[in-house]
Parts: sequence; structure tokens; C-alpha cells
Amino acid sequence: MWALAGLGGLMVAVALWQLALRLVPDSRGRSFTSLPDLAHWVLGAAAVISGAVGAAAVAAFFPASPAAVAFAAFAAVTPVLAVLDAVMHRLPFIVSGGLGVVAAVGFSWDTMASGGSERLERAALAALIVGILALAWWWVFEGEAGPGDVALLTVIGGFAGWLSWITVGVALFAGFALATLAVVVTRWGFGKAGAYHPLGSFLLAGWWAAFALAAMN
Repeated sequence: MWALAGLGGLMVAVALWQLALRLVPDSRGRSFTSLPDLAHWVLGAAAVISGAVGAAAVAAFFPASPAAVAFAAFAAVTPVLAVLDAVMHRLPFIVSGGLGVVAAVGFSWDTMASGGSERLERAALAALIVGILALAWWWVFEGEAGPGDVALLTVIGGFAGWLSWITVGVALFAGFALATLAVVVTRWGFGKAGAYHPLGSFLLAGWWAAFALAAMN
């Protein structure tokens, strides 16, 4: 299972990287093609390989199931998404939407196979609650986040909800705590008071930290 997940993760990560090369960056970001050739290739190779390894690792943790496929897909796209947000300041809806569809299908299929709907109901409710809160936050604090962050938070809420409500709380707390720490270090440690910090990379890091804690327990 893990070897197949790794191969599938590699293919997904490569496809997403090819998409990234064609995207137009946000006004505060830059395109990958504008980077030095060495940096471009190193970032691409690291993101793709990390995606494949992450997918294989997640598949090794989960028993073979449709839900495991969804989690492995999330692991496969995470490194490229993180690099995309850090460099281009973009979190494409097609990726978040695709993850949402994969999760909905995988979780529903898993529920039909197991006969218990508790995890599916919790995942759907968590995605709804987190999505509404993220949307309200985007409206109130305009400029601090974008619609891509809202979509990503909704997806994270759904995946974390499949595991537990505690995982939802830990994922959100860890993500925002890491983002806050980065702001404090940059503004006070390096004196860059007006620096902009893409949020997506920190949200992804917080989510996988929460996943790791859930896996250990």
C-alpha cells in the first residue's frame, strides 16, 4: 500500500508542480521562472520528492481504505502547496477544491464500507464550522488573508474532523501559533515591520503537526 501511495503521490506532486509553473503570482509574490535556475530545480525536486515520501508515510500509518487515499493525496500536494504560497503567494482553488472532492468521496466510501457515520458527520461539521469562521475572519481582517486561505482552512477542518475534534483544535492553534511566531521574529528580530507573511505554509505545518500527534496517540 505504501509503495503504491508513494508512486501515486509522486505523480500527483509532479502534476501540481507543472501547474505551479504556469500560474501567475500574486502582486506580492514572484513566479518560479523568475528564480535562479538552481533554486527553481532544487525547490521543485524537494517539493515533489517530499510529496511522494509524505504520501507513502501516511499510507503506512493508515490501514488500506478510501480515507487513507484522501489523506495520502493531501500529503502529496502539501509540499508543493507550501512552496507555492511562500514564493508566489498563491493557494489555487483547483487544488483545495480537488482535495475537498477527494475527501468527500473517500470519507463517504469509507463510511459506507464501515457502516458507521460518526467520523463523516464530524468531518463535514468541522469543515463547515471552520469554513464559516475563516470566511468571517477574511471579511473582518481584509488583507491579512485571502480566499485561498479560507478554502485551505475548510479542507484542513474536514480532514482534522475525520480524526477528532481535538485534532481540529490542535491543527488550527498550531498553524496560527506558527504564523504569529514568524511575524514576531521577522518584525522584532529583523526589524521588518511591514513584512507580509503568507499564511498557507504555516496552516499546513500546523495541520501535519496535529496529524502526527493524533498518529502517536
